[in-house]
Amino acid sequence: MGFNFESYLSERTIEHENKNVELNSERSFLSFYTLCIDIEKHLMQTATDDTSKDWNAIQTEAIIGEEKGVNLYLELINTYLNKFGKNNVLFPPWYKKLDEAVFHEIIGLGGVAEWLEMQNSSTCKVIQPYIYFKIDGQLEKQKQTFSEERFDKMINTLVQSDIAKRKSEDIIELMILNGKIRVTILKNVNKKHSKGTVIFRKYTVQSRSLNNKEKFQLEELAELEMIGYEAIPLLKAMVATRFNVNFIGAPETGKTTLLSYYQANENTKFEGITIQNEAEFHARELLDAPIIEFIIDDNNRKETQAAILRSDLDYLVYGETRKGVEVNLLVFLITKGIRGNKATYHTQLRPEDFPYLAAKQIQEETTSELWATMLTLASGFDFLIETIKDPDNPGKKRLRGIHELRVDEETLLIQSNTICLYDFRTQSWTYNDDISRQTKETAYITDYKAFDQFQEILTSLAQKYPMPDELKVRTSLYSKLIPKY
Repeated sequence: MGFNFESYLSERTIEHENKNVELNSERSFLSFYTLCIDIEKHLMQTATDDTSKDWNAIQTEAIIGEEKGVNLYLELINTYLNKFGKNNVLFPPWYKKLDEAVFHEIIGLGGVAEWLEMQNSSTCKVIQPYIYFKIDGQLEKQKQTFSEERFDKMINTLVQSDIAKRKSEDIIELMILNGKIRVTILKNVNKKHSKGTVIFRKYTVQSRSLNNKEKFQLEELAELEMIGYEAIPLLKAMVATRFNVNFIGAPETGKTTLLSYYQANENTKFEGITIQNEAEFHARELLDAPIIEFIIDDNNRKETQAAILRSDLDYLVYGETRKGVEVNLLVFLITKGIRGNKATYHTQLRPEDFPYLAAKQIQEETTSELWATMLTLASGFDFLIETIKDPDNPGKKRLRGIHELRVDEETLLIQSNTICLYDFRTQSWTYNDDISRQTKETAYITDYKAFDQFQEILTSLAQKYPMPDELKVRTSLYSKLIPKY
């Protein structure tokens, strides 16, 4: 609690738009920032006098948004406001209430507080000294600014939320507010013009679903036009058939969101394991089932993967496969017959090129042979589910397509066979019911009844919303490089 508000106040630059209040200079909120100084000192004295509480733990709870810590801070702030008659002090209009304004300024996330309340904004970027909120798919510059000291205070606050992170690191990733907000800190990006950048991301669709009585229903995504209503039975049948699926696409296209809703339809009798680099979704909120959740990083990766391989599991959900060793774990499980695996993978290239890209990553980090791994990936993952941003409305995420991966046994050419594809002109989805023999054989062994239902649904959709033949099958150029032994 030792932040120097006097220095902060002297360096602070305040910009503001007129909201029924005449504000003509940076001293307009002098009383408010002076109040923050006084309350900060009061809280420091309280912590010194009251040794019955662990104030470091309370501060950490407040930083990460745990209700107990936040409520205690607000209680102490309100007691001070009432005692000294400060309830009418003018505060910046990007806050809703005086006590919350003081709380956020003291904790250090003041500039982000307004964005935290915005239900439809998924991203906030502080590119010191400016702050931007994503609104309708576009970043919009806000009236606030961040002095160097205010920016440093925010980073110090964020890093305190995870004691495993080191403030000296130039790139830091962590989660705050009980895992609801993902934060990436980039320091020393451009020392001449900025002290760095902090990127905040929240999963707005998932957060909204948690407030519903029936959580994580695919109908919610259909209402948002991310998928078609007609695709809901198809996606449920894919889960039931226990296909191995990877959700691919560029950043911020809704991969994790669609994965979450897809996973919510999993059979509750199956034993699952989830792996995430950060807690982007909470498996127990998605599904009331026996699921073990792992948070993995470079320090515990080897031990965690060893534990998983010794575990009884029916399927694995990998929140985001960033490294070759992460994709390699999925490949290993697939070769051992584990079905119903799910993961996400960042790529903007064509779906049929995914096996090469992932195999290349695996080769660079392990001793795996490139072409053999590429073919294993192509035959092991049944489908790739591709997400995109709508080019006409970047705020909307779309299911671009569902692509079956195929391998020609004679030529070894890898193909994507698209069974569902979004048509931008008609703003609807088309379907194709041709499924390869290899996929059929694997599906019949896994659950022939579920596959029969899947095929029946797909055939019906293909008859109602047929896909042009020229859009169905594409061959990976990389597979043409495979040596012919």
